[in-house]
Amino acid sequence: MRVLILLLTIALSGCASQDSEKLKWFDTDNEAIEYGLKLEDAKQSDVLGEMENGGEHFVVYKDPVPDEDGIAIATVNIAEENGKYAWYRADSYVKITDKNPQHNIRQVSYDTKTHSGRDFLVYAGYTKDESITLETPEGSIQAEIDPSTGIYFSVIPVRE
Repeated sequence: MRVLILLLTIALSGCASQDSEKLKWFDTDNEAIEYGLKLEDAKQSDVLGEMENGGEHFVVYKDPVPDEDGIAIATVNIAEENGKYAWYRADSYVKITDKNPQHNIRQVSYDTKTHSGRDFLVYAGYTKDESITLETPEGSIQAEIDPSTGIYFSVIPVRE
């Protein structure tokens, strides 16, 4: 029984560390972004914006698979380790706009975790306004808006 537990512990710890081993590391964050976009079959034009917060770098981009029903987005962490950079996507796509404008998401928030293990909260949604202020538990923040889609986003660290 002890041998079985030991083997399971070794196997599970190996699974947990595989994540870092699977990442492809680059000398610059731009190289990591270019690689990640290719990996996702996305183009530079799919990028809605980039944001730095809490010492972490994030890229928000549209799902490159055309969807007649609307636009979904993903939030990616550009991991940094030992002076190298990697594309790290921990989350699924989140649908923001719909073919029926009444179903557009005005605001959604979801958790994301960076490669370094830090927790962040992503606020995203759709607006027709040129600027938007979001109310968060930490106070008011200005969101980034992609003018061509009306999709806004902001990424903030989760305070412990």
